[in-house]
Amino acid sequence: MRAETVFAAGYLICALIALVAWRTRPNVQAAATAPFWLRIAVICGLFTVLRYFDAQIAVSKLVGDFNQSEHLYNWHRPGPYVMLLAMAVFGAAIAGLFIFKLRSLHRSVFVAALATVLLILLAVAHSAALYFTWQTLQAPIGPLTVSRWIEAPLLLVVALSGIWFIAAPPGGSRR
Repeated sequence: MRAETVFAAGYLICALIALVAWRTRPNVQAAATAPFWLRIAVICGLFTVLRYFDAQIAVSKLVGDFNQSEHLYNWHRPGPYVMLLAMAVFGAAIAGLFIFKLRSLHRSVFVAALATVLLILLAVAHSAALYFTWQTLQAPIGPLTVSRWIEAPLLLVVALSGIWFIAAPPGGSRR
């Protein structure tokens, strides 16, 4: 079985768990987290399709071909800017969680949101077509690449966070 299919199935399972968590509203605090779980479900659903077709490799090759065909070198090419923008968005997402919702969120939502942001950052690192990130993330370690060894535990964290939220008692602690 292809690794893309296995990871696509992992994203699909995470999307289904997030959808169940979205529908789980045992109390007022849990109801407030519904938009987060829906967003995580949508992102995981989108990543299911992208991973099945191994889209990050195709996008990275397109960006790399564009860089070479336009003779864009060093900071004149879009890759580093895209990566810096992704890191700024990552920082803003984490800051937003800390500033606005950290105290009101169930800890499982925070953990799942953090893992999802890291998965998105990993996808952007693939797609930015930077030489260093490409070489590092595509380096084989056993049967998988470095990026897949990073991606697998992050997927597991998203799934376990959803299960943790679903299994939490209605009057249970947020922490």
